[in-house]
Amino acid sequence: MKNKTVGIMAAAALLIGGAYMLNAKDRDSDRSDKTKRIYITYMKLGASEELVDAQVNGLAKVAGLTREQALDSMGMILRAITTTESKREFETALRSGTGVIKKKHNLDDKQIKFVEGAGREMQTEVKNAQASTISKEKPSGREDTSELVIPEKFSNRVKKIGADLYRVGDVTIDSKLQVAVFPAKVNQIVGLIEYALVTDAGKVHESFLSTKIKPGNLHVALLLLGMNPKTDVSVEVSWQKDGGWIRKSITDCIAQYPLEVASEIEEKETEKSFNLKPSWWKWTGSRVRPSGILAADELGSILSLQPDPDALSLIEPMIDTSRFGSHVWSEKVPKKDSMIQIFIQRIETEKHGKS
Repeated sequence: MKNKTVGIMAAAALLIGGAYMLNAKDRDSDRSDKTKRIYITYMKLGASEELVDAQVNGLAKVAGLTREQALDSMGMILRAITTTESKREFETALRSGTGVIKKKHNLDDKQIKFVEGAGREMQTEVKNAQASTISKEKPSGREDTSELVIPEKFSNRVKKIGADLYRVGDVTIDSKLQVAVFPAKVNQIVGLIEYALVTDAGKVHESFLSTKIKPGNLHVALLLLGMNPKTDVSVEVSWQKDGGWIRKSITDCIAQYPLEVASEIEEKETEKSFNLKPSWWKWTGSRVRPSGILAADELGSILSLQPDPDALSLIEPMIDTSRFGSHVWSEKVPKKDSMIQIFIQRIETEKHGKS
């Protein structure tokens, strides 16, 4: 019986970019409090609930484990992967973890071998996911970027998860490639949009994408990559299709339309729609409330297509909202609710033709 029946493969991409997490209240009420805590731990480590379900059920089936035994085993595997860098360190952590699992649940050697096999398979898939997502980036050209310099005030928010890889909340940083990566989903395709990206607590009724990350964590990630307010950045989106990855600028997914043409109809995409002018994003940073709370954390605005001092970034050049509205190119994006990865990195002035 092959370990591939465990069904671990898709977890890797989510581990690298951070998972699109579900709230605990959305889980089945018949699950024990302990099981719920295990799920929450998985979410923080980067696996969605649906994915954990598939992995746990697969491992339980092939190894003859109960659901709780499989949950504990998968949690141990995720922790071993995200807290080690080399293969040797992982093997040590895996052996240590399976020893605990074996003693805790009184598993036999055959069952432990299945757990170890699942762990090694997942580690391989994580490496493959790194190669198919972050590793497609081109190095920034900056020297000595393999280690981030982390100011003391951010030290409790940043976790090193691998060679050149760091995590701030659910935002992953590749310090060598100088890119920040995080998960989102397609929130809206039809109708007017005023934002390219907001959080679930933001203006989702008028945004192309939504995400569960905390804007403040993204801002810290970009500060650690040497960016500051008024830095020009590129924002790209990537998703899987037909076994491969599609990747494009987020501005290629958005169009403008004359207000007089489609202001009174829901479907804004007409023959009068046109591509955004050559555009980039100005990382402006969000205002801080008198209470010390970042406005973007409170309001959820990240990438804005209109003037918004509370958003983290604004489109450049700014759209003339007195004449034009914005919508999504429906044929250029995945279907609604599809999961995607977002890549943000610095761009040089000469690269986008700015005078």
